[in-house]
Amino acid sequence: MSDGTIHLLRAGAGDSIVEQFKTIVESERFQGIPIATRLSLIITGARSGKSQGNRDTPIYELCHLVNAIAALGYTGAAGRFEFFFGLKRVTTGNIQQLINERSREYNWPTKEHIVSDRGIKAITADGDFEIWFKRMPVLIAFFEFISGMDDVTFFAELNDLLDQVTDGPISTRNIKDASNKISSKLRLWRRANISWAEHEEKFDRITPFLSQNSADGYWTIDDDIIFDFWRQNSVLDKKSIREYATVFNAFVTLLRVMRSGSTAEAVSSAMPLGTDFDAGEIEASDDMGAVAEDWSSPLETFDHPHLKNIGFFKGESERAPIEQLMEYGPDALGLSRSFMRLESFSPVQSTITNGIRFGTEKALLKAAINCEKAKSYTHISETLHEVLEHVEQLQLAVIFLLRPSEENEAFKKIEERARKAFNNMRRKGFKDKELNEDQRDAFLMAADVLPSITSQIRNFLQKLREQNLTITFDADIPKFSEQFHMIYGERL
Repeated sequence: MSDGTIHLLRAGAGDSIVEQFKTIVESERFQGIPIATRLSLIITGARSGKSQGNRDTPIYELCHLVNAIAALGYTGAAGRFEFFFGLKRVTTGNIQQLINERSREYNWPTKEHIVSDRGIKAITADGDFEIWFKRMPVLIAFFEFISGMDDVTFFAELNDLLDQVTDGPISTRNIKDASNKISSKLRLWRRANISWAEHEEKFDRITPFLSQNSADGYWTIDDDIIFDFWRQNSVLDKKSIREYATVFNAFVTLLRVMRSGSTAEAVSSAMPLGTDFDAGEIEASDDMGAVAEDWSSPLETFDHPHLKNIGFFKGESERAPIEQLMEYGPDALGLSRSFMRLESFSPVQSTITNGIRFGTEKALLKAAINCEKAKSYTHISETLHEVLEHVEQLQLAVIFLLRPSEENEAFKKIEERARKAFNNMRRKGFKDKELNEDQRDAFLMAADVLPSITSQIRNFLQKLREQNLTITFDADIPKFSEQFHMIYGERL
């Protein structure tokens, strides 16, 4: 598997996109030509190289190339097709030979174009622009890719835009307009088809920070990194990210996107990865194996219309305390301290921001900024224990309702416990011992996800038992209070 394919997978490209990419780079035309990585970077919109240049530059280059080849007789859709798809072997040397031959035929140099040993130079009123021969193989591959984009439905629009580039004398304005429209289309396509692109604005903030704080080229995402990023970015004069919850969610999203390529290779091989997936490597703090599979909150099942009228969870006391734990799933285990900070101090931050918005008296704001009413980590742990006990009883009660009609050894072992749990379950929907078909279907849906909820809570509590929650909480209070003072102190 090429680095370019791995890059696409790790950026979250779907199977059809990866296959389209492989069809191009593995074809005879490009056999042995090292374009895969560069093409994958262009497709995903990654900023490559140390300069972290404009991700739309290849499109601007392509538009200039289209203008130049039109001046060599490759006009209209047919001419472009001949140039971009006509070469049996797309090498720098073959392209240079073809352009040199055509330039002599069309009496170059002209007042608009010059061919040099390095490439084609376009001469415009706004300055010269040069397209190097060594860049042309990847631009040809890029043209082939976008021509087939969205099952070739973009091809007609692409040709209309490129016709504008060749309309009349060379015009930087026309080239920029066409380039901007193609770039806009490609951005929309990326957001719909590439997971990384959907979140690129927040990732563009995080990835340089990870690279700056990397050791030996490895990115490390752990509790300290998340807190330090929030501490630095929450007090910026411009584009600050004040909410801790926003930062935590962004890092979890980054982890999930980097896993979304689906493959064990993309997760476990520690391939180079950076803003352009070439700057470093990724190393999560804990439990990477536990998060390899896709996760979605099992609580979503209980929002189904057939389950809503059954009293599985009381909103405030039983569902709310585990809502975020189920939302973040195994990532909460890998970043357990960050998650406990989210549960404890994000509600405090919400109190502060709402208090400022609605003019709460300064004494109450000061108490909030000092984190005087932050839920302790021990309190959060005790609440989770209580919810776990309820979910375990729910499981038993549901097992009793779905008990087998015939004798079953496995059920015999828990029959009395299940019967007792059912009899003690004074909830809506748990009255009838015999279920009709619709009721049975509803409880089967619940039975599918309750084990995931139980397992998630148990695993997280086990993680917490490895820590001294009192000491950890006492250490975090001054950290958050100090940061809240820096963010909001002027409002007091």
